[in-house]
Amino acid sequence: MKRIEKGYYKGEIEGKVFYIIYNDDLEGELLWSIHFEDDQFEEKVLAEEDQLWYTKREAMEMTELFIQRYA
Repeated sequence: MKRIEKGYYKGEIEGKVFYIIYNDDLEGELLWSIHFEDDQFEEKVLAEEDQLWYTKREAMEMTELFIQRYA
């Protein structure tokens, strides 16, 4: 995973490009979000799964799981 800027990371697993972003404008404890470059894949995943996570590490682990499960 490559750091684009503080709180904004880009990665690729099995050809799926994704972004993990820190959203400090959200309220609550779940501030890390997962986004996929492929809109259709993102819709497929997020129709079944959560998008927000407590930590960057948790978001990354779940991204890997989602790609294995839905790709």
